[in-house]
Amino acid sequence: GEMSLPLQSKLLTFLDNREFRRVAGHKSIPASCNLLAATNHTLERLVAEGRFRQDLYYRLNVFSLNIPPLRERPDDLLELARREVEKLCQKYRQKRELDPLAVEVLRNHSFPGNVRELLNSINQAVLLSDSPQLGPFLAKTLVTAQANIGVVPSATFHTQAAEKVKSDGVPLRSSLAETEIANLNEALKRCGTTR
Repeated sequence: GEMSLPLQSKLLTFLDNREFRRVAGHKSIPASCNLLAATNHTLERLVAEGRFRQDLYYRLNVFSLNIPPLRERPDDLLELARREVEKLCQKYRQKRELDPLAVEVLRNHSFPGNVRELLNSINQAVLLSDSPQLGPFLAKTLVTAQANIGVVPSATFHTQAAEKVKSDGVPLRSSLAETEIANLNEALKRCGTTR
């Protein structure tokens, strides 16, 4: 979906002839292979806009499989998260689990970064969480991440997460800011420098 038109032309030539040339090579080399193409763009729209070759689109579109984003597959999301937690706990010899708050946070997060964002969030939680339950850490980090990139989680979820993470009436964002300041001050005392 992001290939330039000249590169699309070269790919089409390869698919038609099943031959390629090495860079600066003069001899054509035959190739016997199958091609799997993936994109997160709507190729039909790109064809209509003239940004993707129609002949290449029909050449590639032999068998099409649409995989919905992670936010539309909550059961897959939780299974991926559970497997990643197990894998990381073995790797780092940690005891961590997805508690009910973690499940709720994961189900309500939109995951604009799709699977990569999920796996990185789980990795960060397993390594940095102070508690065996990952829910409070994920609630802090994922809600803050959405706010930082301009995605506003549902008001109901934000309220519930704030109540579960901080029950003394302090909003989650204020609580997170206070925690960050305390952590930075502690690091400054230990290290003696801002580096």
